[in-house]
Amino acid sequence: MTCSDVISGISATITILQESIRSLDDASATSMLPKTLRTVRCQLPIVVDIIQTLLEHSDSADSFCCLSLIVDNCSGHAARMKRILEFVFDGDDTWEKRYAEAIRTFGDITTVESLLKSIAEDIRSFIMHNPVSDDHLKRKSELDEIIHEMRSLMAFSFQIRRGLCFGRAPYLASGHFVGRESQLDEIRRLESSRMSQKLHRLVFGGIRGVGKTQLAIAYGHRFSNYYESCFWLDASSESTMNKSFRTLATLIFQYQDIRDLHERDIMVRVHEWLSDATNTRWLLVFDGYDSLEHFDIETFYPSASHGTVIVTTRRPGLIAGQKVQVSPLENVEDRLKILQTRSGRNKSQFGMSLIVTVIAF
Repeated sequence: MTCSDVISGISATITILQESIRSLDDASATSMLPKTLRTVRCQLPIVVDIIQTLLEHSDSADSFCCLSLIVDNCSGHAARMKRILEFVFDGDDTWEKRYAEAIRTFGDITTVESLLKSIAEDIRSFIMHNPVSDDHLKRKSELDEIIHEMRSLMAFSFQIRRGLCFGRAPYLASGHFVGRESQLDEIRRLESSRMSQKLHRLVFGGIRGVGKTQLAIAYGHRFSNYYESCFWLDASSESTMNKSFRTLATLIFQYQDIRDLHERDIMVRVHEWLSDATNTRWLLVFDGYDSLEHFDIETFYPSASHGTVIVTTRRPGLIAGQKVQVSPLENVEDRLKILQTRSGRNKSQFGMSLIVTVIAF
């Protein structure tokens, strides 16, 4: 590769990266970018400036020879980054969904953060062997920081909205939820009148078996279109909570391997996702929190100023949040319907009408 070829290749890389910066700026002018793309946008100008400095100070044959070893990689990575950004910003879906599609289409190696990391690594390698400017140590330090930050993003880079995820919750057939229609509407009104810029906490309280879990599940199903993500978590113990958070992490970080991560690391990553300013419409159901002496449920809450948590418990007075009292059904017909759906028998069998007047459900 001649010196002219090297100069052309490096110049082309700079031009492509500058176009990527403009694409990110244009997109951010209309809406907030996801955290990954915001971070890449902040670091790209530094990389461009370093590449320009290398080009200006490489005046020896040895320098151009070493540059020739990285120019193809850098230009290729820059071109793929530009193509991904064009793919992400050219569509009707949300940027996050488009980015997910890009990852599925091109593979993880072509995420913008992995591409920027590769470019920074190539440039750092060149600087380490060819200190062409007086501030090469400072430049190397800047590249080290960029590489570290991109690696951090790559660990949990893409965070997709998941919709309704109640797969681990107790099964509730569509016809088995009886009564409480007015209570569902009241919960929705409470949620609609919530204070902005604050995590909304709802506490469903009542005796064992009264229907707290069923009410929370029914609410999630009924109003799932209001939320971008709904998750059910087993809050019966600290151990089940950690398992639920691990399951949650596998759902929202579906392109990363989290098997070797400690519970604390998983919680931190999930909380980061829940606290992101572009991810505000989510619902967490903490089901069955009755062992208040054994662990504090609030340690599992994110420090977010948005989102909704529902806690079901037999001890609502000891948990902070807006209280929703779940009482036994008063309507005899509703009680009878519950017996019918659970037993599979009609109301004339075994004197059900008499039973429901005695037993409260």
